[in-house]
Amino acid sequence: MAFGQWQAARRLVERGARTTLWQAAALGLIDRIEEKFTGETPPGPDEVNHAFWSACHVGQRRAADYLLDRGADRNKSGRRSMARAERVPGNWSSGCTGRAPGRVKN
Repeated sequence: MAFGQWQAARRLVERGARTTLWQAAALGLIDRIEEKFTGETPPGPDEVNHAFWSACHVGQRRAADYLLDRGADRNKSGRRSMARAERVPGNWSSGCTGRAPGRVKN
């Protein structure tokens, strides 16, 4: 998904591929996101922030809202996705600020 191959990623999921939290968030797979939070070990703050950034980056509003409700920190996750999201019709980015977790600012 690093290269924006969303249709290919969705096809893989349809065929049984497992997803991490950030991948589920980027694809807007709410059912899979919910599973991560109801499992034996819920995701930690860094994982939630990374997933939130992923959802924001591609405009998955429901996923981003869900993650915000579960502790995502909009000031630690986000990256400068707002400009990119605004160029794509239907994208949402009002909750996305800051920079990607673990990335060095250029």
